[in-house]
Order: sequence, then structure tokens, then C-alpha cells
Amino acid sequence: MPLKLCKMAYEEAKKVKEVSPLAFSLLIRRALEQLCNDKNATGDNLKAKIKDLGTKKVIPEKLSDMADIIRDIGNTGAHAYKFDLNKYDMDVLDDFFIAVVEYVYLAPAKISKIRERLKNAPTTK
Repeated sequence: MPLKLCKMAYEEAKKVKEVSPLAFSLLIRRALEQLCNDKNATGDNLKAKIKDLGTKKVIPEKLSDMADIIRDIGNTGAHAYKFDLNKYDMDVLDDFFIAVVEYVYLAPAKISKIRERLKNAPTTK
């Protein structure tokens, strides 16, 4: 169920990406928090949960940095800071989120599938 919540949050974010960069930044941050919850990250806030994912080696340092940028821009959008988000910012947030999702969910499934195929591959002598 939590992965489904992450997917739903991301789909909601995508709907507003072209209409409201502010709303997109908040919703993509929310999707990231759902991912952290799905992976049982611990901490009092999203920053701590992202750090926990890195400590547990769920994500490597660069992806942790990418996730922290999503968090930071989402926080900036949630408060009355003078920071105008543009299309480039939105595309970067989107790319970073997809990279984290691919690493956390898709890569392990692909690795498992290819290893299974290799295990069952005929050998030549």
C-alpha cells in the first residue's frame, strides 16, 4: 500500500507540473516522503528520513543529495521565501525523483530478473 501512495502522490504532482511549479514542488516532496515511509526510513522529519535511507544504504550518497534537493525546494515552496521556481527547476525535481524511484524500486527488480535468466542460461563447454 505505501508504494501505491508514493505512485499516487507522484501522479498528482505530474498533473500540476505545467500549471503550478509551487504545487508541483510541494507534491513531489510529498511523493518522496511516501517513498521514505515505504522504505521504513526513520527520523523526525524528511531530512532525517533521507539521511536514514543513505545510512541504511537504500540509496547512495548522490541520490541522497538529489532527494535532499527535492525536500529543500519543496520546503522553500511551502514557505513565503522569495524563490521563483521555473521549468528547469521542475524538470530537475522530476528527474531527481525518477532517479531515486528507479534506484530503489526498478533496479533491484531488473537485477533479480537478469540474474535469474543468467542462472537458467545454458552453458557451453
